Amino acid sequence: MAEDSQAWPLVTSTNDNCLGSDCPLYKECFVVKARKKAMDADVVIVNHHLFLADMVVKESGFGELIPQAEVMIFDEAHQLPDIASQYFGQSLSSRQLLDLAKDITIATGRN
Repeated sequence: MAEDSQAWPLVTSTNDNCLGSDCPLYKECFVVKARKKAMDADVVIVNHHLFLADMVVKESGFGELIPQAEVMIFDEAHQLPDIASQYFGQSLSSRQLLDLAKDITIATGRN
């Protein structure tokens, strides 16, 4: 299904389109049921993006998407650093670095 399909919002769950427990269909919601099952599971398989998105959600104090685990196994683990930098990294342009260096020079009085 194409992401611009009119049906897409009907079969996806995001912060933008999910009312959570305020939704009149909350008790019947497939996503809610799947999350509850995952919380009770002994083994949960998720991709890198969902794992890292869960870390962001937990860090914000908003909740959690997947349960805590003592061991995580990543398939294609060589991709994890790049994907993690998308979630937790910051990027600076050369202009921003030059401005920062200028500010440090001024702040330390080293002209």
